[in-house]
Amino acid sequence: MARNSLSDICGRTLVLATLLAFQPALDKPAFAQTSGTIEEIVVTAQKREQSLQDVPIAVSAFTAGAIEDARIDDLLEIAVRTPNFNIGMNGPSAPELTIRGIGSSDREAGSDRSVVVFVDEVYIGRAGASTFDMFDLERIEVLRGPQGSIFGRNVVGGSVNLITADPKFERETRFEASIGSLNLIEAKGMLTGPLSDTLAGRLAVSYRDRDGYYRNRLFDSRRTDDSEAISARAKLLFQPSDAFDLMLTAEVSSDDVDGVGSAITQGETSDDEFFGEFNRRFGGGSLPDAALLGSDPDAGSPFLVDNNEFGLFERNIAAFTLRADWHTDLGAVTFLQSYRDTSFEIIRDVVGIPIGGDFVQVAPETVGYSTGRGFESTAINDEDYRAVSTEVRIASNPASDSPLSWLLGLYHLTEEIDRIQIRERQLGGTISRPRFDQSNSVDSTAAFGQVRWQVADRLAATFGARYTRDNKDFALGVTDTLDAAARGAILALIPGARIGLSPAASVFNASASDSFDELTPEGTVDFYLAEHVMTYVKVSTGFKSGGFVGLGANATFVSRSFEPETVRNVEAGFKGEFLDRRLRLNANGFWMEFDDLQLRDRQLLIPGDETSAIVTTVNAAKAEINGLEADFLFRPVPELSVSGSLAVLDTEITEVAEGSTIRLGTVLPRAPEFSANWAMAYTLMSINGGSLTLGGEIQYVGSLFYDINEDTAGAEPSVTLLDARVSYSRHSGNWSVSVWAKNLMDNYYRTQVQSVFGDDVGIISRIGEPRTYGVSVQVDL
Repeated sequence: MARNSLSDICGRTLVLATLLAFQPALDKPAFAQTSGTIEEIVVTAQKREQSLQDVPIAVSAFTAGAIEDARIDDLLEIAVRTPNFNIGMNGPSAPELTIRGIGSSDREAGSDRSVVVFVDEVYIGRAGASTFDMFDLERIEVLRGPQGSIFGRNVVGGSVNLITADPKFERETRFEASIGSLNLIEAKGMLTGPLSDTLAGRLAVSYRDRDGYYRNRLFDSRRTDDSEAISARAKLLFQPSDAFDLMLTAEVSSDDVDGVGSAITQGETSDDEFFGEFNRRFGGGSLPDAALLGSDPDAGSPFLVDNNEFGLFERNIAAFTLRADWHTDLGAVTFLQSYRDTSFEIIRDVVGIPIGGDFVQVAPETVGYSTGRGFESTAINDEDYRAVSTEVRIASNPASDSPLSWLLGLYHLTEEIDRIQIRERQLGGTISRPRFDQSNSVDSTAAFGQVRWQVADRLAATFGARYTRDNKDFALGVTDTLDAAARGAILALIPGARIGLSPAASVFNASASDSFDELTPEGTVDFYLAEHVMTYVKVSTGFKSGGFVGLGANATFVSRSFEPETVRNVEAGFKGEFLDRRLRLNANGFWMEFDDLQLRDRQLLIPGDETSAIVTTVNAAKAEINGLEADFLFRPVPELSVSGSLAVLDTEITEVAEGSTIRLGTVLPRAPEFSANWAMAYTLMSINGGSLTLGGEIQYVGSLFYDINEDTAGAEPSVTLLDARVSYSRHSGNWSVSVWAKNLMDNYYRTQVQSVFGDDVGIISRIGEPRTYGVSVQVDL
């Protein structure tokens, strides 16, 4: 794909940004100060309360009202509204979060994430533990780029911080119910209030049930991905004095997905042919009505799949967090203790090619094998994740007259990950069913600190650092689940069949240990050009721990850990509010260099034998990333709000390891060159004793590759999504009703693509949601 000239774009953008920054100082404000000014957003991106506009970090923040209006209920809804944030959904248990081209596709027990989800400052280390239902949130903060000191562990790409709503000492009750397409039924409830003069509580519950949008033709066109989820969160706030707070949080959730669909699409030998076939099959990106109505199972819908295994996904999450805050003369002391437990099981056909023929059941837990001699690959994953984290920190009092403010902290994390993976494969006459028993114990310790020096009234410098040490003990055992009886049944069914162990080469047990440590400093200088216009320059580093290959082909793969990856980031930006605080404009440019980039690389254990293919994680490359990000919010009159964001990204592999199949000059996966978001809301006041709000949002994601090798089959064209919402709120009745639609134009797009046999033979795909719509009613009591 052609790349944009970032030097030209950077130059024009910085000139424009400078002119905009100085314009309010030269011209008289166009509007008088009224209630229509932009609301201040308070964030905790540096683990202390600050105005969003005073934080010299590239951060996107979504308030509770914005979350509700946009119906943000999962990570994907956050990503499309955040510059340079992309998510690939490789099944319900494996989101692949990418910020600025940096992410993790390895889902095994021995590896870590590059973009990390935090809930109330608690680190969630596993992808399958971070896709829960989002409800009753106070705020969402997305920090882009490495966070080397404050949120340091493994945050080389960025972090997603979910802040749940706290109890109040005023009584409040809210209930919301929704119905919609795909038989959606959703109910959310919250109540909060005082339990005594010093104790307040909050209880929030969420229930969601919806049909899936895939239909499996091998199971009588039955719908797959039907989902049901229930979640509850209880919080207790003990506040005996103004100087002490104690918060206890308990969360539980359960997810059940009936069937997991994977679509197979076909790549071509060139981009033009691929996109031509893409448009020919799906009408230029528009879905046929039959895909939604299900009236014609043979209508050629991309949601009609041929999965040999119907599949399932079941998950349970439990979490407990204790937080204590003391306000002393020395500073504010915070103690944070958390325990999280996540267990899930997923069974899915990861390819989706019907193999035909007659099936035979060869063991109680297997689906069976076929005389069709086609290609079938079923994954059975069972994972348990337990994590205990402790953080103690002290921060200077914000009211201090000293030009120095500071924060010091200690952090400790233990993780226990047990993962069982069974790979059932049939490729022609070769059959295998190995079981991989993975276990990984992690002991991580860190010390961190940050100091800010107010050099002058408008000038300040911030310096921080974090030292992290990770100790990991990893074990992998590979066994063959096909016993003598199973082998005999297979050979009787398919004479001449070969029994293998792919993707393993042999049965073995192996273990390994290693330690990884790094010091990650960062520094920032910020200067205020005017009262509400700040510029900053930031230099930061990041560190992602090394690990072990979870699907090792033999003991040698397990004994060799892959090294940590490190990043250096230089960033410059400004944050400003203009036109009497009716226009907010933030922008930044950045340059990042990655060393020892951890990437999944496809290898053949036996040259020329596709049945010997394995996917392993290696330190495959160095990469350079440059980009621009900007967002704005404009409120010309109190009734109208216009907002948007844009991002430009250029990524390139600049060096590859010896023996790697990755090519120099290729772009990173899930890194579109251009993405943008635009939203508008207009409120008509005094409509029959209430107000009517009309809102719409357009999200654009440019073309990208899902494969590091730039396979044509893994190329995804650009997509534009349109959401719309009409809401009516009654002033005196404390109720509102909304009619909403997502992907209103019913555009086709994929959230994950993985090559099967190279550039143009075929790909495994997960397809994004079609048009959905519904009605929601909210009542405040």
